[in-house]
Amino acid sequence: MARVPDEDLVCVPRGVVRAAVANLTRRDAAPHVAADLRAALALRPWPAPTPAQAEREALERAVDRMGWPEINAFHAELDRGQDIAEDAGGYLMRAVRALFGLPSPKATVTTYQAAARAMVRRAA
Repeated sequence: MARVPDEDLVCVPRGVVRAAVANLTRRDAAPHVAADLRAALALRPWPAPTPAQAEREALERAVDRMGWPEINAFHAELDRGQDIAEDAGGYLMRAVRALFGLPSPKATVTTYQAAARAMVRRAA
């Protein structure tokens, strides 16, 4: 029997394959019928993705949907500056959250420059 190309295979849960093969290959069938049937139907067991694979696939889909609005939101968040209460990683993560359309954990940002201006105003 000819090998079915991988791109023509359909992923299905393993239980569905077993049930189909069991129903179509009763006691009177030859032992090789189950393997031939799987190949003829182009079925293969469906492997569940690992958490890392699922995260990567979700990120890939999110990146595929990105456009100028998300890129502009990223740059706008970078332009807001670094909050006095966050480190550089927090500053960049806030921008990345905007890139993926997630809300900022901080509604207002007090930049170092704004904090220094406020201290000068209070001291005067």
